[in-house]
Amino acid sequence: MTAWSRPPAPPQPVRTTSEALCGPTSQAAQGQPWSHKVPIIMSTQAPTFTQPLQSVAALEGSAATFEAQVSGSPVPEVSWFRDGQVLSTAALPGVQISFSDGRAVLRIPAVTAAHSGRFSVRATNGAGQATSTAELLVTAETAPPSFLQRLQSSTVRQGSQVRLDVRVTGKPLPVVK
Repeated sequence: MTAWSRPPAPPQPVRTTSEALCGPTSQAAQGQPWSHKVPIIMSTQAPTFTQPLQSVAALEGSAATFEAQVSGSPVPEVSWFRDGQVLSTAALPGVQISFSDGRAVLRIPAVTAAHSGRFSVRATNGAGQATSTAELLVTAETAPPSFLQRLQSSTVRQGSQVRLDVRVTGKPLPVVK
């Protein structure tokens, strides 16, 4: 005889039942004592990210925005983290954090290299929790070296001092040798 087992069932929403008392609403029924118990079924569902965070690469000084869409019942509470530490507007001045209609947003108006790291958003309700994580990579603006003033030909007597001037630009500022 061969033993077999059924695959596990997919997770189901948790259902809870409450009761509410109802009374008369029409003017004719008012004054008549009666009540009726009506079951109220409320389902709970652990949070899930329908749109997870996406990693962001931003130039230093520009804005960076993380955005995620989350669902769950009851509506989850959302917390943000950077490199595993709770993030707040006090911990990261200038950061804008919002959560409305299941949309969690974290915006840094002007990033610096110090903002680079791993950002996470965690959604929690009575049925469970879910986390989405992405990276922020901040890069410095770069520009290749360019001559603003080139070397000029000059004639000098042997053994005399000569001064050669050039002007260059670039990001980061190039070293001239």
